[in-house]
Amino acid sequence: MNVRRILKVLGYVLIAEAVFMLFPLIVSLIYEEFFNLKAFGITISILAVLGIILVNIPVKRKNFFLKEGLAVAGLSWIVISIFGAIPFMISGAIPKFIDAFFETVSGFTTTGATVFSDVEILSKGILFWRALTHFMGGMGILVFLLAFLPSSEKSIHIYSAESTGTKALKVASKLKNATLYLYLIYIGFTLLEGILLCFDMPVFDAICHAFSTAGTGGFSTFNNSIAGQSSYVQVVITVFMFIFGINFSLYYLLILGKVKEFFKSEELRAFALIVVGAILIVSLKLLSVYDSFGKALQYGSFQVLSIISTTGFFSAEFTVWPSLCLGVLFIVMFIGSMGGSTGGGIKVSRVAIAYKMAIRDFKKTIRPNKVSLIKFDGRIIDEGEERGVRLFLVSYFGILLISTLLLSVFSGNIETNLTASLSMLSNVGPAFGEIGFSGYYGFLPNASKIILCIDMLIGRLEILPILVMLAPSAWRFK
Repeated sequence: MNVRRILKVLGYVLIAEAVFMLFPLIVSLIYEEFFNLKAFGITISILAVLGIILVNIPVKRKNFFLKEGLAVAGLSWIVISIFGAIPFMISGAIPKFIDAFFETVSGFTTTGATVFSDVEILSKGILFWRALTHFMGGMGILVFLLAFLPSSEKSIHIYSAESTGTKALKVASKLKNATLYLYLIYIGFTLLEGILLCFDMPVFDAICHAFSTAGTGGFSTFNNSIAGQSSYVQVVITVFMFIFGINFSLYYLLILGKVKEFFKSEELRAFALIVVGAILIVSLKLLSVYDSFGKALQYGSFQVLSIISTTGFFSAEFTVWPSLCLGVLFIVMFIGSMGGSTGGGIKVSRVAIAYKMAIRDFKKTIRPNKVSLIKFDGRIIDEGEERGVRLFLVSYFGILLISTLLLSVFSGNIETNLTASLSMLSNVGPAFGEIGFSGYYGFLPNASKIILCIDMLIGRLEILPILVMLAPSAWRFK
C-alpha cells in the first residue's frame, strides 16, 4: 500500500472541504450570525493547515492501484465526516461528538437521517452547512477533486472506488474532462431546480432544498419537510428526484446529441418501469385515503420517488398509509436508483443483472448443456462482473442482518431495527417503527448511532472500500 500517496490525496480532500466550508461562513456573515464565525473559522484553519502539510509529503513511489483507490475513498469519507462535525460542536448546535458525527455522516452520505427534532431553531449557517454536505456527497468529493487535482495525482482507481453501480462508465476520453462534465451537469440541474423553487419558496430555503434534492439527501429547513409546501413545490421536487436518480453519464450522451443511445439504456428503461409501476400501485391504493386521484397521484409519486431515489423527503405521514403502499415503499428502498446517479440502494443495474442470472441458472437446470450469455445495456456481462454482483448482494444482505442483530442488542424492536439498518445501507433516511417518516434518530443510544454510521458509510461507498480499508493484508508493503 502506497501510504504516502494516500496521505497526499487526503491532503487535497481536506483543502477541498475547507474551501466548501467558506460558503456557510459567508452565509453566517450575510445573516449576521457572528457566533458561527468561530465554529467555521477554526475548522477551516485546521483543515487548511493539515491539508497543506499532507499535500507536501514527499512521495517516492508513484504506483497507485485499485486497493489504494479503495483505501483513499474509505478514509476520505471518514475524515471529512470527522472534521465536518466540528462546526456543529463549536457552535453548540450539537454538543456531543457522536451526535455531530452521525449528522455529518448522514449529510455526506446523502442519507438524511437526523438527530434534530426541531431544525427550525437552527441558525442559517448551520442549516446551509447541513444542506451543503448533501451537495458535496451527492456526486462525490473525490469525483470533484479529479477535475482539479494535478495530473500526477489522478487515477481511474479513485473514480472507480467512489462511483456507484456495476461498472464505472467513462464518458470522455480524458478522466479530467469526464469528471468536469459530470460536475457541470450536476451543478446545472441544481441551479435549475433552485431557480424553479424560488418562484414559491424563500431563496435560502430554495437553495437548501435544491442541494438536498441534488444529493438525494433529504435534509430540509422545515420540521415537516415538504409536507407544508405548495403542490407546485412538491411537483418540482418530484421531477428532480427522478432526474437525480438517473445515471449522469446518460445526460452527457444527450449533450453530445446521442439521443437514441440515451433511450436505448436498458437500466434507464428498467428504472422508469419500476417507478411508473410503483407509483400506479401506490396511487390507486391511496384512493381510499385521498378524495381524488390527482391528490393520490401527487402524494404517491412524491413518496415513491423520494424513497427509490433515496432522497428521504416526505410530503405526508406515509407510515400510516395502507399496508400495500408500505410494502411497495419497502421494496423500492432495497432497489434504489441507477448506478452513476447520486442515489443509493442496491442499484437497478445490479437488480436487473441478478434477475437475468437467476433466469439463466433456472433454465440451465432444465437444459444443462445450453450456453447462455447475459447481456445488459448492449454488452455481455463477463464472469468477473457476475462475481461482483454476487459479492455485493451477499455482503449487502449479510451486513443488513448483522446490523439488525447488533441494533437489537441495544434498543428498539425488530421492525425499527430492520428498517433503520436498511434505510442506512440504502442511504434513504426515513424508516418504519419508532424511527418513522421523519427520519429522527436522536433518541437512539450512542452504540446504535455508531453502528448506523458504519452502515451509512458502507452503503454510500458500496461496501468494498470500507472492507478493504479495514483489511490488515491490504496495508502490507509489496
